[in-house]
Amino acid sequence: MSLGALFLKLAQHGSRKSLQPCPRCGLLYPVDLARCPHCGDIDATTLERFKATLEQRRAANANLGRLFIYAGVLLFLLLILVALGH
Repeated sequence: MSLGALFLKLAQHGSRKSLQPCPRCGLLYPVDLARCPHCGDIDATTLERFKATLEQRRAANANLGRLFIYAGVLLFLLLILVALGH
């Protein structure tokens, strides 16, 4: 998560602002802003690099999520084996 996105989340914390997806980058931002805080100031080339980075992060997060699921299932099975062994 970028520092700007973190500040945006902190600013929104506790408030119930409506969010809308950006037509350029696809990220959500408050409807009361005139332009997207993520991509509003960048050109098309930089936008493509930004979108590629977002996709890489999403893929990495998905892989990490699968790893946690597998680890949780394995831990659950080990706990069952230990409980049956006593």
